[in-house]
Amino acid sequence: MSEKYRNIDLTGMKPFTSGNTAQCYRLDNDKILKLYFDKSKTVFLEKEKQNALSLLKNYIPAPISYELVTSGDKVGIIYEMIDGKSVSETIAADGSQAAPLGRKVAALAREIHSHVDTDGLFRESTFFVRRSIGDLTYVSDKAKQRMLDVTDRLEEYRNFVHGDFHPNNILVRDDGLYVIDLFGFSHGCPAFDVATILFSFYWSPEAFEKTNTFNGLSPKQMDDYWNAFRDEYFGPDNKDILELLPAVLLLKRMNFEQFSGPRFSEEYCQSIREDVIKVFEEGQPCPALPI
Repeated sequence: MSEKYRNIDLTGMKPFTSGNTAQCYRLDNDKILKLYFDKSKTVFLEKEKQNALSLLKNYIPAPISYELVTSGDKVGIIYEMIDGKSVSETIAADGSQAAPLGRKVAALAREIHSHVDTDGLFRESTFFVRRSIGDLTYVSDKAKQRMLDVTDRLEEYRNFVHGDFHPNNILVRDDGLYVIDLFGFSHGCPAFDVATILFSFYWSPEAFEKTNTFNGLSPKQMDDYWNAFRDEYFGPDNKDILELLPAVLLLKRMNFEQFSGPRFSEEYCQSIREDVIKVFEEGQPCPALPI
């Protein structure tokens, strides 16, 4: 790895933000380094770097990705520094911005989803979902096939999809909104992005534990944001997305439990498994959405 990428010494530097998979360091006024914890993800990082360039070519506001580098035994991407606050930070500081930003983010989502990946730039949005279905041990093969049938339908779509479209991954600047964290960018059904908002606000571990917050947002701010997003995003031209949303959200929850479950309470993980069994094993309706 060291022969392929140049190494950056971060001695004495502290990350200005940290997530589940990476930390970000400010290199100078114009560039940041997103350094991943798991160096085995190099192949995905190369794809993420290319994703960012593909978005810019399609006039979607995103940071420029410059190069892959190493620091010690870790690998990361140098990005253009987008100087702005996240949507979450902006709303937490001024709750009156929840609804206006919900509408603006809905317009951004519609813009992203209006692009179709005719050239095969991105992987399928269902890539990890399919893998999780195959690894399930608590449902029958018949239930798995029902899940795969839904997945097949989702793969009929080739719209651009961000993949992790929650308010932390959208930055607010005077000149508009920018999307960041492009690791999960893919093509598929736009319901994946809408489901991310619902999951973050209402089906996350924090929501299950009744802490009722998402990065400092109050329940009212989350409701105001979601209601404004919903009203702006959905219309006669995308009723199919709304119809698929409950199943997509449940698949997203299943995938989250498969990949991240050990980090959370058994009660939370069991609640997801119970819903999967009810819907795909027993044929019950998907849990109701706040629509």
